[in-house]
Amino acid sequence: MSDKKRCSKGHPMDPSWKICPYCGESVQEGASGGRKTIREGNSPELKKTVREEVALEKKEAEKEALSRKTKILKDKGPEIKALGWLVALDGPTRATVYQIIKEKTIVGSGMDCDIQLQEEFVSSRHASFHYEKGKYYVTDLDSANGTFVNRRRITKKGLQDGDTIKIGDTTYAFKYVVL
Repeated sequence: MSDKKRCSKGHPMDPSWKICPYCGESVQEGASGGRKTIREGNSPELKKTVREEVALEKKEAEKEALSRKTKILKDKGPEIKALGWLVALDGPTRATVYQIIKEKTIVGSGMDCDIQLQEEFVSSRHASFHYEKGKYYVTDLDSANGTFVNRRRITKKGLQDGDTIKIGDTTYAFKYVVL
C-alpha cells in the first residue's frame, strides 16, 4: 500500500491522476523523487494554476460525458396525434390489448404484420388501421373471411371510440384517444 501514489493529505490516487479527486491537491514529483504538492508553495500564482487545472479537467470530463450521451434524432415522418388500441372481448386472446401506434398498422397472421393474430380464420394480411384527418379508419385487405365493424362487413370504415370489430373468430373493442 505504501508504494501507491497518495496526495499530501493521504488520499489514495491512481498513478495517472494529476489531481486528487477527494481534496483537489495536485501532486508533482520533486527532483529528489519525493512528492510535494503545488499547494505547499507560497506563491499565489501556483495556487491559481491548480484551480485552473482542476476547472479544465472538470470541463473536459463534462465534455466527454456529453459526447457519450444517447442522442435522440427526431423522425421527420408524420406525427401520430392519436393513440388507438384493440381489446379482445372473446376468443383465445380474451382481454389482450393491442396498441395501434403507427401511422398504418397491419393486422393478420403473417410474420410481417404489426399485430399478429394466430387464429384459424385470420388471413396473413387481414386488415389495416390508419389515422387520417382526425379519424381512425379500418380497411379490409381482401381477407378470406372479411372484417366486420358493429356486425357489418366492411371494405373501409371510419371508426368511433367503442366500435366493435370482428377479425376471424374474435371480437375486439376499438378504443382511441386524441393526443
